[in-house]
Amino acid sequence: MARGKTEKLGNILKNVLSRRAIAGNYQVHQVRHSLGAILSKKEEKHVLLGGIRNGCLTLLVDSAPLVYEFEAFRSSEILEDLVKAGHKGIRKIRFEFNSNQK
Repeated sequence: MARGKTEKLGNILKNVLSRRAIAGNYQVHQVRHSLGAILSKKEEKHVLLGGIRNGCLTLLVDSAPLVYEFEAFRSSEILEDLVKAGHKGIRKIRFEFNSNQK
């Protein structure tokens, strides 16, 4: 930051949290929020965020046919929208079937 300039509080927090252990939880929360805007209400009922590891976002889906549908038709679109929303660290999305999901 240049001398005499101010920085947005959100940018300061993002920089501080990225260096801490809680950064992962912060990132998951932010991605969950972004997914709410990207997925339709119908899709949102069937998808849970599994986690983020090494740039791969895992989404848990409660229906095997929906897993195929997401992989075949929505994966690249969701990834592009997440990157546009500022989640540049996510490079891949993996969909997994989760029969235990309500």
